[in-house]
Amino acid sequence: MPGWTRCLAPNPRAPAPPKPLRMDDVDDAGNGERARAEAIRLPSFSVVEVPGGAQDIEEAVAAVGGRPAVAEALKAKAKARLRLRLCRQYQYQAPLPLKRYRTSDLVLRLRKRDDGTWDRFVA
Repeated sequence: MPGWTRCLAPNPRAPAPPKPLRMDDVDDAGNGERARAEAIRLPSFSVVEVPGGAQDIEEAVAAVGGRPAVAEALKAKAKARLRLRLCRQYQYQAPLPLKRYRTSDLVLRLRKRDDGTWDRFVA
């Protein structure tokens, strides 16, 4: 979304990464069917969007309550909500409650450098 900044954070409720394939995991035919039968676990991430273009990511995280508030909101099912304070210095400014959406989409912006390496950005 134009005008929004996304902060990418690892999901604390994500399952552990899969174990590497060992010789014990290969069945009698030797083709690793038992290892493939287990569900493939991919890393899980959570995205927090804040309005406007953030110049400093730490300042954007602090505007929604800091890293502990983000971690608590991600651990809670639906009860904990993040609250955005656009002007944290003004103590009487009411925080804006942020909505929670579950999705499996992740958009990346890739840029190939001249030396052949890639820069990755969350779009």
